Amino acid sequence: MKGRELSAALRSGKQVYGTNVISTAPRWPTAMASLGLDLVFIDTEHVSIGRDKLSWICGAYSARNVAPVVRIPKPDPYWACMALDGGAHGIIAPYVETAAQVQELRGAVKLRPLKGQRLYDALDGKEPCPICGGRGWLTVDVPVGHPDFGQVVTCECQERDMQADQHDRLLRYSNLGELARFTFGLLKPEGLTDNPESVKRFRNAYRE
Repeated sequence: MKGRELSAALRSGKQVYGTNVISTAPRWPTAMASLGLDLVFIDTEHVSIGRDKLSWICGAYSARNVAPVVRIPKPDPYWACMALDGGAHGIIAPYVETAAQVQELRGAVKLRPLKGQRLYDALDGKEPCPICGGRGWLTVDVPVGHPDFGQVVTCECQERDMQADQHDRLLRYSNLGELARFTFGLLKPEGLTDNPESVKRFRNAYRE
């Protein structure tokens, strides 16, 4: 049973069967699969299992049609992402006490690969970009054999954000931000002097 099948079975009220596995020995995936289990529970909070070994374990059980469900050490979205990237089909987070923690975990598990501000916007219910779906990138739609086939390009929405960030950085690092309030719309055609000759020259320059 794969992760999506396990989720569908649980939502429909179907019984599923699994067991906790603490051994990392290579013989156990085959042995557990022979029992007809739907899932295995892998505890990385109380059992010392590194990322490389966890990834191998998840892959070994998944290849035998047994869904690996990983308990992460704490309710942290980055831990959840790491477990999923390593091959976990499901996540169990311990000690979840606040709605904010639930939202962060939902973002990590359900809204991958969104990160940063785009993820926060999605969690707040803001509509994602209709072009890229909020990813910030998209692949070029060209036939196989085309030089651009398989190429990833930046979406228009990301380009706009990058330009806005670049503008903000230029103002900040150049120290020109303090001058942003001075515009040609606020310019006095006669200048700031009381000298008639200077006023005349300034007006001529302003007209030109």
